[in-house]
Amino acid sequence: MTQLVNRTGFELNLKKTLQSAGDDPNLHSAICYMDLDQFKVVNDTSGHRAGDELLMQLAQMLKDTVREHDTLARLGGDEFAIVLPGVTVEDAKHVAERLVATASEAYIIQGQEIRCTESVGIALLPQHGEELW
Repeated sequence: MTQLVNRTGFELNLKKTLQSAGDDPNLHSAICYMDLDQFKVVNDTSGHRAGDELLMQLAQMLKDTVREHDTLARLGGDEFAIVLPGVTVEDAKHVAERLVATASEAYIIQGQEIRCTESVGIALLPQHGEELW
């Protein structure tokens, strides 16, 4: 539906990123994990078709926010994740801030303006872990 990589593709790309981690102490790989905060409210008040449209619009906006070689995935429901290879800590924070700003923009769905917020967490690799599970 969103034309994004699924959970399996995300995990494969993350494994490749972990295996190819460089030796530059200033560059890391990062994972940004995102959750749309009011998604259930949208589904409950406007219906699942509106929720699907919101996810599709958000996915397109997120694609426009990340670099071409980053991996943007929809993990399921209203959960998204991005693998950011070769970034500094400040780069990862900047991307997270852009993601939050992008998600908070107004969406026009079924003729109505819908506003959402998004929670984003960042994990740095290998500092916060070297394995998927």
